Amino acid sequence: MILGIGKTRFFALVKEYKKDPSTFSVDYFRKNATHRIALGIEDNIMAELAKEKKLIDDPQIPLRSYNYSYIKDAQKILGEETHRYNYKEVHSTTGEIPYLRFQRALKEKVSLFRPFSLLVLYKSTKDIFALRLTRTLDACRKISINNIEIKLNGSPRDIINVHIYPLNSQISEVRFWCDNQLIDIKKINNNDLKIVHF
Repeated sequence: MILGIGKTRFFALVKEYKKDPSTFSVDYFRKNATHRIALGIEDNIMAELAKEKKLIDDPQIPLRSYNYSYIKDAQKILGEETHRYNYKEVHSTTGEIPYLRFQRALKEKVSLFRPFSLLVLYKSTKDIFALRLTRTLDACRKISINNIEIKLNGSPRDIINVHIYPLNSQISEVRFWCDNQLIDIKKINNNDLKIVHF
């Protein structure tokens, strides 16, 4: 492909241009007649378009190119249907009304929905919006992330929560938490961490 044109077509255009640059055009002319749809189908399409044009032009019907009142009606109907489904309809699979099932799940604490809340100890967005890992300190007080050994303060077998916050495409800030305490912050090259880039 050259300039988005196939090679054969491109060189054919170059050849035409070299013949006579003053009359050269990229316009494409078919050698054979263009295929048409059947006249009966074309007549039906034109008749339907004429009906729609009459509806749009009729001052008695509140249409202006598109009928926005129909959209408002559809939104109202959709809202009613959603309410009926959630609060009145018995679900075919579960045999329960969805709202009542959800309330029962909340009461029994088996729902996966949780209220959004931040831990008080997180004072930085770098701890909230971060990639998270859990590691255990070894006997030498080190943890390993993708074969990078990082020495930290702590006791052997401490559980370390690692929060990786990419600062830019090259460097990430890695924050280390142990027993709800921030114990260290390091800046590490993203290539060393081997994190996925988007």
